[in-house]
Amino acid sequence: MLGLISLALLGAAVFAEDEAPVRLRLQLERTEPYCGGAEPAEDELRTTHPYTGVLHVRPGERNSDAPVLAELHPDEQGRVQLELPAPGRYCLVSEDKLQDSETWVQARVDRWPAYQHNETCHAQHWTHCTSILDTEQAAKGELTLTIHGRCGWEMPCVIDAPAPPPSAAPGG
Repeated sequence: MLGLISLALLGAAVFAEDEAPVRLRLQLERTEPYCGGAEPAEDELRTTHPYTGVLHVRPGERNSDAPVLAELHPDEQGRVQLELPAPGRYCLVSEDKLQDSETWVQARVDRWPAYQHNETCHAQHWTHCTSILDTEQAAKGELTLTIHGRCGWEMPCVIDAPAPPPSAAPGG
């Protein structure tokens, strides 16, 4: 059964009073990149799987300190329903990006203390959404979003990061 998420507007989120709320049924999918080892068949790399992780909705196209409007808990098939306060674009972020930018950057530095970090790059990376939900893309109130996975050995914004495993895809 699909869960319904209603949004409580908090502080900084401002929407026009004359705009009607938008009710959506989302199908969340994920892809997994080739991260090394035995190379899978090309069709396996294009296969999507249900995304069942928790996501948080913020207004706009970039992660910010704006209030979280909703918490999405997809079912085992990656489906969830929600109501947004108005048409527009919304940033979906994972749990770790709920921290403020400064705390998130410091957590990255602390995670890999043996390496040099570009903290400006980390701060920019914090603004990236896991996915962007655009209500205008919904057909009949339904929308499929694909979330692309990352390889565990990737270390964005680390200046002297080790090379990926030799069997990993070029350009990782």
